Amino acid sequence: MQDSITKEIIALDKKLREKIELLELEKQHLDQTIDKETNKLIEQFKIDLSKLIDETNKKNETFFKVKEQSVKRDFEARLNSIQNKYNQHKDAWIESIFNACIDLGDHES
Repeated sequence: MQDSITKEIIALDKKLREKIELLELEKQHLDQTIDKETNKLIEQFKIDLSKLIDETNKKNETFFKVKEQSVKRDFEARLNSIQNKYNQHKDAWIESIFNACIDLGDHES
């Protein structure tokens, strides 16, 4: 009887060791699969991030070109407005300055 119990224990022990070995192999395979999938995800993330950066740069470039054109148009309009005011009033301003200088000269003598 003791022989049969010992044989059963040895047989169970052998089965459990084999099962543990199998589970360790499966774990090793899972670890490799997880590492592989992690690397795939990291690479895909890098690709997606690079695309997003490129798209954002293109959008920003377009935005700033449009903004630059708008600012240039605004600047040109303001410059033209100032130039027109100068052209319209320069003679009066020159005369006013000239008269002020003459009046100042008259008071000093």
